[in-house]
Amino acid sequence: MVSKRSGQEKLFTMPSHCPVCGAEAIRPEGEVMYYCSNIA
Repeated sequence: MVSKRSGQEKLFTMPSHCPVCGAEAIRPEGEVMYYCSNIA
């Protein structure tokens, strides 16, 4: 896949806040996924 790269790639960083409501994104101990902390 390296040969398919253009050199314009951007480094991905996980958002620290929910893109929908702005609440903190959390990752519970032992979990793989991040979740929105807003329970509404």
